[in-house]
Amino acid sequence: MRTIVIGDIHGCFREFQALLQKVKFDRESDRLILLGDVIDRGPDSALVLQECQILKRDMGERFIQLLGNHEDMMLDAYASFDRSLWNYNGGSTTRKSFYKYNMEIPPVLVYLRTLPLYYETEHYICVHAAISCKGLEHTDRHTAIWDRKLAEDGTYSGKLVLYGHTPTEKVFYQPGDATCKAIIAGRTQPLPERGCIGLDTGCVARNKLTAMVIEENKPGGPVYQLRQVEYGKR
Repeated sequence: MRTIVIGDIHGCFREFQALLQKVKFDRESDRLILLGDVIDRGPDSALVLQECQILKRDMGERFIQLLGNHEDMMLDAYASFDRSLWNYNGGSTTRKSFYKYNMEIPPVLVYLRTLPLYYETEHYICVHAAISCKGLEHTDRHTAIWDRKLAEDGTYSGKLVLYGHTPTEKVFYQPGDATCKAIIAGRTQPLPERGCIGLDTGCVARNKLTAMVIEENKPGGPVYQLRQVEYGKR
């Protein structure tokens, strides 16, 4: 089984679909992990959320969508009746997309409340923003969906973490010694055991949407390859 991990989509539905086509996504056998922030700022958040719910229905446990800070802001906005923070971060664009496609928001809120903060496998941890340098067991909700220290410090050297939230022009691997190495898309290479890799490449800011395609059942150990589509890709 392949695992496909995708960074922040932010309402870029056509790029999301193009990326799935590029990696030859098979909903019958692949595992798909979205690192959160599928909504806001981009034009088609409603369509992305609709597709996520379809994927969950069809794939069950092989589809994992993590809670991002933008989904959390949406939930807070409707719970508190205060949309100011969400609007500042692109919430009005998300609501417009629901109106555009004549879709209802309340059922989506029920779905969003089920999203987990992280997902862990034998080889790596997936989270939207960060985990504590002390490990997953010491990670609180705020760190998981808001914190940027994982990306900014470069000193985490625990079990490999795949995260989004902090946009970068390129994908970088940080082994934990305060250095970072750009990863070349399309090149198959061994999956690191430690450190972290950020997969938010700022698609909604007219850069790229990135997928990390992982094959774990290889004789020499897990391998991966990055695949990307540019903003505006149909």
